[in-house]
Amino acid sequence: MLGLFVGDGWFDKRGIAFSTKSYVLMERIVVLVKTVYRVKPKVCLRRYRDGHELYVVRVWNIELMRKYQTLLKTGRKKSLTAVPLDIMSRDFMICFVKGLYDAESWTYMWRGRMRVSIEIYNESISRYILNTFNSLGIKAYLSKCNDGAYRIDVTGKHVYTLLKYFNYVESHLPPTPQTRSRKVPAVNDAG
Repeated sequence: MLGLFVGDGWFDKRGIAFSTKSYVLMERIVVLVKTVYRVKPKVCLRRYRDGHELYVVRVWNIELMRKYQTLLKTGRKKSLTAVPLDIMSRDFMICFVKGLYDAESWTYMWRGRMRVSIEIYNESISRYILNTFNSLGIKAYLSKCNDGAYRIDVTGKHVYTLLKYFNYVESHLPPTPQTRSRKVPAVNDAG
């Protein structure tokens, strides 16, 4: 949850909130909040004038908001976030990076090969992700973008090692040439 919050979350008036384009990820956030924090989140679909939509998950719990502010050593401004990276266990480290990965990654085909990218604006967290990937045997590259963001790329056979640890990417995979021409039957939600 913490990694997901750092990636796609913010402090709300009475708690914390997340936003995502993915319905699947929104459902995962709702289930996680209900099971871990025993709070029922409020979900709404926000439609913008340009046509894109985002699911917003709000968790109205002041105590939870204060815990996150204490843990992240920040106030209302999340941009000043300082994640306590040095005290994380290996399992927590993987969960934290998985949350950031779910929030900030995208997959695409480049020169016929799959590539996964993550782009964030915090240099220490981006280096932490890079070191985490390297410790898991995933070769990744870090570069600085012109807009000040840090981009982590995973290419080639290392994408499949990434899939072993961070399986959410399966729902983001671009269609392969074989599956692109296949018609997918419509799903009936009424049944």
